[in-house]
Amino acid sequence: MSGYELSRQWFDFQFENSSKVTPSHGMLYLFLCEINNRMGWCQEFQITAKECMQGMSCHSYNTYKKCLDDLIDFGFIKLVRKSSNQWRSEERRVGKECRSR
Repeated sequence: MSGYELSRQWFDFQFENSSKVTPSHGMLYLFLCEINNRMGWCQEFQITAKECMQGMSCHSYNTYKKCLDDLIDFGFIKLVRKSSNQWRSEERRVGKECRSR
């Protein structure tokens, strides 16, 4: 699945669910897609909360965490392994395997 198809899925979902989605959700999801694209579309990849917050221009951990949890609930991201401390990254999956529609 290409980055275009993933962004198309996102914007289709956003139009259908505008009351649930904020710009922060889109920034986080598109940032994660971009990172995965730069890594050659790995099935799973690791990234820290700090890197995600920088990528989505977010200064509040609570906002980041809510967006991440929502994207997991929406089916756009799958959390493969949760971090056990602040020095360990969470492992995520982005792509068509996450979205079953």
